[in-house]
Amino acid sequence: MLFSGLISAVDAQVVTLFEGTVVRIRLMETLDSRISKEGDMINFEASEDVIVDGITVIKKGASAKGMVLSMKPSGIGGKKGELNISIDYVSAINGKNVRLKYSANSGGNSRTGGAVAGALLINPLLILVKGKNITLEKDKEFSVYVDKDYEFNAKDLKK
Repeated sequence: MLFSGLISAVDAQVVTLFEGTVVRIRLMETLDSRISKEGDMINFEASEDVIVDGITVIKKGASAKGMVLSMKPSGIGGKKGELNISIDYVSAINGKNVRLKYSANSGGNSRTGGAVAGALLINPLLILVKGKNITLEKDKEFSVYVDKDYEFNAKDLKK
């Protein structure tokens, strides 16, 4: 006798998105150290599908979010601007947020995601010269990594 409540193999399949999996992320707006403010939310999107065991877990174009952690406009004396950002999470197909980090190593800090900083120029001839601001152009891509293992039911990813 067959049971009417049998679950298909695909429905019961668990898909694991492992810590350290590479996720390609694209910046959806231009950022500038003159304009950006600490705490500003930043919009990104996945620039490629992330596929596990033949199942798409993160779809190209999926929304991703980050934040401006700190910024400093350029200054006198050739001091370059500074812009530190994080790339915090991307949405999986089932709507679950997948935390991201900048380092593939276990124990990496997700808050350092996509950090970009300008260096101080030390040159006595540049004392009255203003340094350059840091600009990250729209569509710039970053490689970031999944922060921990995530398990998904395969049927929830079939959208």
